[in-house]
Amino acid sequence: MPKKKKKAKKVIAKKSTKKAIKMKPAKAVKKTKVKAKSKIQAVKAPKEKVLGRVEHFFDKISVAAISVKAPFKVGDIIHIKGHTTDFVQRVDSIQIEHESVAKVKKGDDIGIKVKEYARQHDMVYLSNEKELGARPATTAIQQPMFPTVPAPKAAVAAPVKPVAPTRPPAPQPKADPYGGKKFFSF
Repeated sequence: MPKKKKKAKKVIAKKSTKKAIKMKPAKAVKKTKVKAKSKIQAVKAPKEKVLGRVEHFFDKISVAAISVKAPFKVGDIIHIKGHTTDFVQRVDSIQIEHESVAKVKKGDDIGIKVKEYARQHDMVYLSNEKELGARPATTAIQQPMFPTVPAPKAAVAAPVKPVAPTRPPAPQPKADPYGGKKFFSF
């Protein structure tokens, strides 16, 4: 039996069309510090002294229960500030356990009548006389987006004569579809 010759497979090496790209090392970039000069100078507000923190607010009688962290007295001007609260007022009365007092010391739990809504965890600061008059009211009246234009005033018109009221016409009876026949006798 004759031996069959095996055909040798031709392996063709494909030439790569991609060339190896040599990467150059990156040059170090110098970082320069640029100082921005602002034309508007920020005015630092003087720090206010912390007097206490609102622990609870009784909305029906508008009283804030405050835990005192620094002493103050009746007549001082306080600034109550929180996430959505920001108002200044003069302390008119202070109560401890339903008894009026003139001064309070650190550690007291007091009640103060407030003019606006105070929220739990609002901070109470000591303010000054300037702040009392300088702060605008927090409640603002919203202006309409499209204000109405007043109608022009007309010249003096002739007097209007009253018109006598008219009666509506009497209702017309509907036509009987059965021609007056009665089907039931009661």
